[in-house]
Amino acid sequence: ANFALKPFHGLRVLHNALGKHFEKSHQYDIAFQHFRSSNEVEKTVGRPFDINAYSRDFDELIEFYSGERIEELAQFGSQDERPVFVVGLPRTGTSLTEQILSSHSAIHGAGELSYMGSIAGQVNKNLTLTEQSIAELSNKYMDGLGRKSPDSANRIVDKYPMNYMHVGLIAILFPKAKIIHCQRDPLDVAISCYTVLFNLDNNFTNDLMHFGLYYKEYQRLMAHWSAVLPTTILELQYEDLVREPEAVTKNLIAHCDLPWEEACLQFDRNERTVLTPSNWQVRQKLYNTAVGRWRKYEEHLLELKSFLEGQRSDPA
Repeated sequence: ANFALKPFHGLRVLHNALGKHFEKSHQYDIAFQHFRSSNEVEKTVGRPFDINAYSRDFDELIEFYSGERIEELAQFGSQDERPVFVVGLPRTGTSLTEQILSSHSAIHGAGELSYMGSIAGQVNKNLTLTEQSIAELSNKYMDGLGRKSPDSANRIVDKYPMNYMHVGLIAILFPKAKIIHCQRDPLDVAISCYTVLFNLDNNFTNDLMHFGLYYKEYQRLMAHWSAVLPTTILELQYEDLVREPEAVTKNLIAHCDLPWEEACLQFDRNERTVLTPSNWQVRQKLYNTAVGRWRKYEEHLLELKSFLEGQRSDPA
């Protein structure tokens, strides 16, 4: 409540609301100016963006979580098959994916959980991964997960998108866990992030070129995980889900080693609580209006588009 009283927050919310108003009126240039103003306000008070810091962090993850180390340590991990991790960047369909999964009678959607990030923080503070510490950390995670889930659940979904950074640790602690990586056209991700009010920790979402820089680092890390993990990450493309919902959803349930249930195609009837910015969207049937949304703002995205396509090596 105190946060909402700060003048900058009111101005940020106002410009965002005006942006949405003008977008609904198909006045996209005016809408974009308001979205930009909202993000510029956020920049003045949020944590400064530093791509070099992100790059160093990812370098350390790639160096530490080698294929050899994951294979060596995973033998000490929990054999619990319940955890299902839905990861990816924000606005890539992670909430939708959890909603679909949780429509299955054997799957519980636990929402966005901070447990794995907390555990990763302990490891980053020079906690040595040994047989004993791996057992303690996996038990700690499952204790938290158990408090969020019914005993009857065969699978429990942890839908915290930024857990993509912790995939190496997940593979060690839970070698039998299922990992689902949600992807979407990066230009649609960029404009969607740019037009949604996040908390101030997502400092790569309030500037389109900052997003481009971060996106390439994220791609680099995900490529590493795909190369070194002993198990397969399910790559779920949002556009494929919209175009072929039944085929993609059946593949999603099969990845979780569960029998098919028609209820998974009726996820919009699922009345579970959703606390993310996508809470109203997951109550609707699949729609394709969000595919290619970036084209409405194309002239404002030309620099980012060029950078993502590799035509420029530096957005500065």
